[in-house]
Amino acid sequence: MDNPTVRARFRPYLDAPEKLAVTKQHTRAFLQAGSGDIGIPFWNSVLIDREDRRAIQEKMYLPSISDTRESICNGSRTSPSKTGKTLRW
Repeated sequence: MDNPTVRARFRPYLDAPEKLAVTKQHTRAFLQAGSGDIGIPFWNSVLIDREDRRAIQEKMYLPSISDTRESICNGSRTSPSKTGKTLRW
């Protein structure tokens, strides 16, 4: 708060803690509404775009299906020459 311009702008909020609390609440609500809130507060958080979020959700969901993690790990260790030409679904 050494900068006089910054001090003049934010001093009213520092002098009125109840006004600061309301402003923080409104700011959080605004950010959550615009980001497709997933129910996590924004303290120490990073905002990501929709496509990245979907990719992360898929990556977190797949291991929750039984044997999916093991199957993916085993498949990544198998050389392409040892795999079959047809898929077994």
